[in-house]
Amino acid sequence: MKKMFFFSAILVLTFYACRNNQSPAEAASNNSQRDTANFTRIQWSDTLIDFGTIKMGDSVQVKFLCTNTGTKPLFLTGVRASCGCTIPSYTESAILPGEKGVVTASFNSNKSHPGDIYKTVYVTTNTPGGDNYVLTFTGKIVQPVQ
Repeated sequence: MKKMFFFSAILVLTFYACRNNQSPAEAASNNSQRDTANFTRIQWSDTLIDFGTIKMGDSVQVKFLCTNTGTKPLFLTGVRASCGCTIPSYTESAILPGEKGVVTASFNSNKSHPGDIYKTVYVTTNTPGGDNYVLTFTGKIVQPVQ
């Protein structure tokens, strides 16, 4: 009976530890996202970019620029891609009022197929409704001429 209780306790602790894997910086920026006193505003220069045509096997990078149009520091608290063929990166430090930040999406066509593509990157910020930003890029992949 004691062994069963011990293993149950270990199992519960393991699940809890796996769930709470944020760094202190991530936790602080996530707290600012929920703190309405620290909400700010964001303006995107583009939310849709067409990179044109690339050959199968090529990679491309698209950059989405944003500006903090509010009065508080802007935090891009989460950026994720819609698929594994896109690797996002972003301004991780605070973007002060009036300053610009960037979300970069690196797309590798090796993991895709020829034809038109439509990929998205989802951005969470400390703005009202800040989990609703969808950045999209499109293009065409063609077979290399042999």
